Amino acid sequence: MGGDYTRWTFDPTKDYKGVLKQQGRVDVDADWNELVEIIDRRWRTEIIDVAGQDFVGAATPNAFLITPVGVNDFSIGIGRLYVDGLVAECHGVPPAKFDPILGEVQETNPVLYSQQPYFPDAPSPLLPPIGGPNAVNTTDLIYLDVWEREVTAIQDPNIREKALAGPDTCTRLQTVWQVKDLPNVGAVGCGDDIPAWDALVGPSAGRLTTSTIPPNPSATPCILSQTGGYTGLENRLYRVEIHTPGPMGTAQFKWSRDNASVVAAVTAISASGGTNTLLNVTTLGRDSVLRFNAGDWVEVLDDNCEFLGVAGHLAKIVAPPDVANLTLTINPPIPVGFGDFTPGDPNRHTRVRRWDGRADLNSDVNAATGLITVSAGPIDLEDGIQVSFSDDPVGGNFKTGDYWIFGHALLTPPSSRSSKRRRAASFITIAGSASSRGRPRAARSPIADQKETSALAGALAQRPLATA
Repeated sequence: MGGDYTRWTFDPTKDYKGVLKQQGRVDVDADWNELVEIIDRRWRTEIIDVAGQDFVGAATPNAFLITPVGVNDFSIGIGRLYVDGLVAECHGVPPAKFDPILGEVQETNPVLYSQQPYFPDAPSPLLPPIGGPNAVNTTDLIYLDVWEREVTAIQDPNIREKALAGPDTCTRLQTVWQVKDLPNVGAVGCGDDIPAWDALVGPSAGRLTTSTIPPNPSATPCILSQTGGYTGLENRLYRVEIHTPGPMGTAQFKWSRDNASVVAAVTAISASGGTNTLLNVTTLGRDSVLRFNAGDWVEVLDDNCEFLGVAGHLAKIVAPPDVANLTLTINPPIPVGFGDFTPGDPNRHTRVRRWDGRADLNSDVNAATGLITVSAGPIDLEDGIQVSFSDDPVGGNFKTGDYWIFGHALLTPPSSRSSKRRRAASFITIAGSASSRGRPRAARSPIADQKETSALAGALAQRPLATA
């Protein structure tokens, strides 16, 4: 999910340590958010410099300890594991007890792999038989996938300010973790090269550059050209996100001028099999600009899509929204079985969000899908804004969920931001009932420019790629 922000201003090379508020000045979101990022980087770098890139603290030595349990399942130890300065915490399951150190209630039993809080429908690890004539000794790579995601009031209604009749205010950043299984990697140790692992965590090749249309020469040096550059009248935070994975020429993207923050919760979805799909939503938008309109392309998704790293269903609003009944009619309809959306489920938060590419306004947009093919460009978005793509390595793939955001306003240069995801690895060797947790392997290469994309915690770490 993306929040409604003006721009992102944090730059670690400026060495700012804080933000000081002055009297009688305008209060803007960018200052607050820069302070959050300054503090976040300060804590993360201190953790890495003092304690290391990946470690388990002395207070919770069994954090994320993997132990086989029953058939095709294992438990995940309670505690905190630090990954590139992020804290992944397994809170456990009941019964609970009071922790006098932190002053909070803590659960006491480990979590099962099959019941992880952030990994719905986790595929069952096919553990081999233990003991007996059919016993097989194999080595699986059990790894911890850690990243941050934005949470809005749609996903957590408690964020709303109830004393003011429930408007949303700020968003939240949540640290998400998933324990996953890469089966039968061979007779390897923690420091050995594992081709299957390298392929799994290989970085996205996607690179993006922003630009504006060059102005035409002016007829006189005393008058500026009326064409070229950014011609919009508002602050905008553009979001470009990969929807269909693949190499240049195959991958496809969607874009938003508002960080894809025009979103509504979905309370009901019409039965599958019809010509169109009817969505019941909680709102049609804030005003005439930040709302859903006929001709808009929208994406239906939920938390499961986000946790599984898959795109939602992209469709076009084919009729004026029904203001009285708060409904949207979209086409193509949601296919049978796609997403298995369950509107109203408090654990999945089915929602619909608007994207701003439209074929009637931009010939690069595919009229049938609402997507634009990734190419070297430059590709026009709107109001003089252009994007260009490249790949590193050449021929490499863009991944679903890769995204870039950049701000534009009159008389200001673009600013940009991207996001992070990391992985830590451990080994579980199935030989009888023995299990062992190993240290993450050393890094080989950096990760750049992807959202919901792989990285090895303590080894591969995604870094933002500045746009120009």
